Amino acid sequence: MQNEQILAIPVTVDKDHIVTIGERLYGESIELVRELVNNTYDADATRVDITVDGKKIVVEDNGNGMSLEELKQYFNIGSSHKRRQKKSPKFEREMIGQFGIGKFASLAACKRFEVWTKKGNFCGAVTFDKNDWKKSKRNWYLPLRLFTPSAGRVDGTRITLTGLTKKFKIEDIKSRLRETVPLSVHNFSVYLNEKKITPYYVAGRSIPFMEGTKYGAVHGEIVIVTRGPFPDKPSGIECKVKHVMVKREFFGLESISGIARKIYGVVNADFLPVTSDRTGFIIDCPEYRAFQEVMKNVVVRVKEEIKVLSDERQNRKVNRRLKEAMRRVEDALIHNPELCPSSLTPVGDEEGEQSGVLKKKHQIGETEGDEEEAGVESESIEEREGVDKKEVGKGADKKKPRKKKRPTIKPLTTTALVKELKAKRFGVTCVIDHFGEDGPECFTQGTVVHINRDHPVYREAYKNRSSYVMHLARLLTQEISLLARVSDPHIAYTYQSRLMRDAFRRPFKI
Repeated sequence: MQNEQILAIPVTVDKDHIVTIGERLYGESIELVRELVNNTYDADATRVDITVDGKKIVVEDNGNGMSLEELKQYFNIGSSHKRRQKKSPKFEREMIGQFGIGKFASLAACKRFEVWTKKGNFCGAVTFDKNDWKKSKRNWYLPLRLFTPSAGRVDGTRITLTGLTKKFKIEDIKSRLRETVPLSVHNFSVYLNEKKITPYYVAGRSIPFMEGTKYGAVHGEIVIVTRGPFPDKPSGIECKVKHVMVKREFFGLESISGIARKIYGVVNADFLPVTSDRTGFIIDCPEYRAFQEVMKNVVVRVKEEIKVLSDERQNRKVNRRLKEAMRRVEDALIHNPELCPSSLTPVGDEEGEQSGVLKKKHQIGETEGDEEEAGVESESIEEREGVDKKEVGKGADKKKPRKKKRPTIKPLTTTALVKELKAKRFGVTCVIDHFGEDGPECFTQGTVVHINRDHPVYREAYKNRSSYVMHLARLLTQEISLLARVSDPHIAYTYQSRLMRDAFRRPFKI
C-alpha cells in the first residue's frame, strides 16, 4: 500500500484583481455615486452632501462614522458583515449593501480615493492610490493617517475621489440618484452641489397593491398618466429591493399599443436576491418565481384600469355621436309614424302638426308641470282615442294596475354609455358597452338596444365621425324595425331602409 502525503497549498489573490473588480464591477461609472450614497444610508446618515466640480467628487455624511476596527472591516473585500447585520444600529433601516465590494466601484472612474471618518474620539483617513497599489506587489496595506478630532465636529464619513478618468454630468447624477436612492425615506436627505434632490412625482390614475408570498410582501403603486405633460423620467415600473431600484420592467404591458410611455410605478420586494452589481435579479430561484406570479395578478388589474380609462376618454366623443344618431333616428320616426314600435308614437300639437317629440302610448302619471317643462301640449288618452271622459272614469278606479314585467338586462360595466330618446323615460334606450369581440353586433332586451363596442365593425366605424354616426343609426333603426313586431324580415328590412333614408336627408355639418 502506498503512503499518502498531505500538503497545504496557499490560496492567493493577485493584487491587480482588486483593481479589476473596481474597474469592471459596474457597466456605468455613474453607479459609483449611487453606491457611496447608499452606504451613507446604511450608516444612519440623515444628510448627505455631494460635491462634483469636474476635478473631484466628494460624498460627505453625518452618519455613525467608523471606529478603527470598523474602518478595517470597511476594506475587508467581500465581507459578510452587512449580510449578518440586517438593520442599521440607530434608525433600524434595512441594510442596502450586501457584498462589501461597492466601494471599489470608485476605481472605475478615478485614480485615487480617500476615506476620512470620525466616530467618537477616533478620527482617521485611509488613501487608496491605484498606481501605488500596483507598484507594491507584496504590500497589502494601505496608509492610515490619524487625526485629533476637532471640538464640536459631528461623527460621519467623507469620501473624496480625485484623478477622475470619466466625466460626470450633474443632470445625469441627479437623475440616477432619484431612481436608485431611498429619497422618500424619513430622515434622509441628499444634496447635490448644495441643491436638495427630491424624488419623482407622477400624476395620473393610481393603482396601489399589496400581496403576500411565503418569502415576504410585494407592494407598490402603478400610475397610468392620463394626460400630459409626461414626467421627465423613463417610463416603466421600478423594481426595488430595500428602497433601491434594481431594474425597470413593464411585465408585458408594453405590448398594449401606445400605453408603454404612460406606465410608471414602483414595486417593492425586499426578499428578492440581486446580482453583485445590483443591476438585476437572480431569476432562477423560487423567490423570483413567486414575485412573477404576484405581478401577473397586478398586471390584470392594470389592464382592466387601462380599459376603463380608454372608455372614459372615448365616451366623450361617443356621447356626441350617439346624440346625433338618435336625433336623426327620432326625426325619421316622426316622419314615419306607422313605423314606430308599439310602445312609441309621435305626438302632434294642437294644430295637428308633428311636434318632433316621441311619447309613449297610454302614458300615465305625467303631471301638467312635466308637460310644461317638456314644452309639449299633449292630449289626454281619452281625447286621442275618441272616448268620452265620463265613461272612462266610471270603472277606472275598480281596475288594479298591472305590474309590468321588466326585461332581464345583462350586467353593465362601469363605463357603459346609456342614452334614451328625446322624451325621457318613454322610449327606446340605447346602451353602448363591452360584450366581447365574438359577441353580437347588437341585440335588444325589452326596449333596450345594446350595441357591442368590442365588435370589429364598431371599432372600424369609430375611426370616422360620419361612418360612426351612420353605424349607430343603422343598428338603432334595425332594432326599432324589429320592435315594430314585423313577422316578415323582408318588410322589416324595408322599414329600416325608409328610416335610414329619412334619418340622413340632412347632410352632415362639418
